Parts: sequence; structure tokens; C-alpha cells
Amino acid sequence: MGAVGWRLEKRKPIQISVKINDFVTQTKDISPTGVYADYANSDLQPNQKVSLEFSYLDNTFSLESGIVRVDPNGIGIAFRNLNKENETLLNTLF
Repeated sequence: MGAVGWRLEKRKPIQISVKINDFVTQTKDISPTGVYADYANSDLQPNQKVSLEFSYLDNTFSLESGIVRVDPNGIGIAFRNLNKENETLLNTLF
């Protein structure tokens, strides 16, 4: 059973390539509402807006997002302003 995120969504421990602004890294886990990504020594701050891009199972996402957590190993990112199509697809995939 996966961990539960800050929005009480079940997270899947999936490693996929993700682009955060212009920085490319790997996710550690993902849920329908956000991701936790490797990003040691990040200069990003909580509440900062970021662009997020990733592909999974032939689906490509380009999402408006926000930083919700920063720790020494990575960052927690919440998806923001999802359209209904992306929301439904993320719920189906994750």
C-alpha cells in the first residue's frame, strides 16, 4: 500500500522523468494531485508557481503547479487549475 500525501491522496512509487521549469529530474512518487521529485538543494520555495511536464503511458502532461514542500532531498509539487480532462486522466492513471 502506498503512502498518503498531504491531500490524503494515495501515492504510487513511480519513477518517471519530469521537467520542473527548466530542470529535469525523476519523480519518487505520484498521485492524482501531485508529485514528489528528486531535487536536492533546490532553490524553490513553498507556494512558488512552477511549470511541470511529464509523460506516462503515452500521455503527455504540461501542468501549472505549485511547490508545497521542500526538504533536503526533494520537493513536493501540487497540480493547480487542472482541466476536467487532465483531472480524469490523472485519477485513472494514478
